[in-house]
Amino acid sequence: MKKVLSVLIALFVVSIMGLQIVDAEQSGDVFVLKNIEGEILKQGKDLQKNNNILLNELKVNQEDGIIKGEGSITRNGIETHLVLDGVLYPVNGRGYYAGNLVLGDIKATKDYNVLQFRIENKVNDAALEQYHGESAIFSIVLEDKKTGEWLRFQEVIDHQVFEIFYQGSNVAMAKMNMNEDEVAKKIIPLLNMHNKAEHGDQIPKSVQIIENGKADTDGHITVDTPITTQSWAEIPVNFNELNRLLEDLKDPYTNRVNLSDYSLPESLFKGSGWKKYVSVVTSPGWNYYAYSVGQTTNTITQITVFQHDSEFKGWRKNENGYNNDFDIALSYIHGMILEYDHYSKELRVMYYDLGLTLQDLQIVQGGLEDRNIYIAQTMYGRNLTRSSGNLISYFISLIPYGDKVVDLWETLTHSKNEELGQRERFIGSTYEEQIQMHNGKVYRSVSGNLNQWNLSKEESHTNLLGEIHSGDGYISLRWSFKTTVATNL
Repeated sequence: MKKVLSVLIALFVVSIMGLQIVDAEQSGDVFVLKNIEGEILKQGKDLQKNNNILLNELKVNQEDGIIKGEGSITRNGIETHLVLDGVLYPVNGRGYYAGNLVLGDIKATKDYNVLQFRIENKVNDAALEQYHGESAIFSIVLEDKKTGEWLRFQEVIDHQVFEIFYQGSNVAMAKMNMNEDEVAKKIIPLLNMHNKAEHGDQIPKSVQIIENGKADTDGHITVDTPITTQSWAEIPVNFNELNRLLEDLKDPYTNRVNLSDYSLPESLFKGSGWKKYVSVVTSPGWNYYAYSVGQTTNTITQITVFQHDSEFKGWRKNENGYNNDFDIALSYIHGMILEYDHYSKELRVMYYDLGLTLQDLQIVQGGLEDRNIYIAQTMYGRNLTRSSGNLISYFISLIPYGDKVVDLWETLTHSKNEELGQRERFIGSTYEEQIQMHNGKVYRSVSGNLNQWNLSKEESHTNLLGEIHSGDGYISLRWSFKTTVATNL
């Protein structure tokens, strides 16, 4: 009786997962699926007579990670041919799916786009162990090119089939001389089914943002509302809670937590689009940027959290007056790709240290007035990712002494390229000397542009140090940074 009850419970659990347990022939590099009933994930533009969809006699073969397959789909008595041709990629690293997931990059066919080809090891799933021993799940999602309808077919397959396909995918990577980071960057776009869809959600892969603020030597620092050129969802969070969640996922790589255990809005991890928030309540301040894409019953989010700080370094008296340095710093604290299950509220790490990328970051400070002038600038960096060369671009604002600076960016002119960390010293160490040496002009603003470097890894850091001479002993300035935030999800 207990044995019968266990089997019934297992069958019930499997059925609510939407899996069709049907006849399947499985032998190593090949498995054959027969009469798999499909489900509609996304309705198309044409009304169908019924939802009876069958995937017939699908034979899938792999050799050293190269996939070949053939079968047919029958709907309303109409049969269409399905041919599969592509490459398998293994999910490795330290995330939740490491060693337990294989994705295929499969070419489109005449009638269908293959949005996702997925084999997931389910050896730790108790329900499947009762029914099928150590098992895996094969899943394929197709988009009907004509109607835009998304169809999914799923089937339980033997664990050994997964192991052989997983090993084959690693052989393919070795033959292509791909390291783990290169494989991850290939897999990440495959996680998002919309990327291969003609009728999917089209969300821009990058957005630009500008942030501004003011500071003075009396200790006043303010941050303006960020300016963006695209639409963002402003989702306020408690950064202590967000930091706690991400730290819990890292130590000791627990891979998953439940969002219910944290005081954070579900909207941060559910719902497609760009999301952000800036907090200056504490010093240093916090920023997060996130990009989310819904995948039916779950949402995948690529998130980056960094700290920002700005400060005057302190007065230094000399024979010509007073000098002070103003420093603006950005530090990349967290970067992850997370999967959120809408029903269980579980957050799983798909990849560590692969957050969003900050490209073409440019920092400016200045708008000095009265007898305050810049005498030098230096831009530093640590753990940055080189996108092309190894230089940065320095910009300066050399304007008539009496002019008022309205827009920091408009007054900047190109100066020269230097190596990262190279100090650029200006001619003239006081405002009188600069007026004399530059025909009545003085240096009012400075800027550094990381045009050949990206912030894309945790512990990457950059800061712009401006050295200021003051004839009055008081400095008021403005600061700003702008960057392109990019995703590869």
